[in-house]
Amino acid sequence: MQKRKISAKAILNRLHDGFSDTQIMEQHGLNSVQLQYIYRRLVEAGLMTHFELYERSSLTDSDVFRAFSEKPQAILRCHDCGQPLQDEGCPWCLTLKFSP
Repeated sequence: MQKRKISAKAILNRLHDGFSDTQIMEQHGLNSVQLQYIYRRLVEAGLMTHFELYERSSLTDSDVFRAFSEKPQAILRCHDCGQPLQDEGCPWCLTLKFSP
């Protein structure tokens, strides 16, 4: 796969002209992951501030869907090993959940 070259100056001009992330992605044929990569590279090069990156960071519809559709993490964890507890206790270190 051949790498594409995208001008940092072109991206910065669009940012300063008030283009949205969606508009920039459409113009350059990028997805949100690629655009965030470009933003991080601009910060590393000193062409964009961390604050500007923070302002541009937005949740996409798929990010929101993923956040609410993933299996929630266990609330109760073993105080000895930190692993999720099951009804009978910790299967990793064999401690009972409600032992005195």
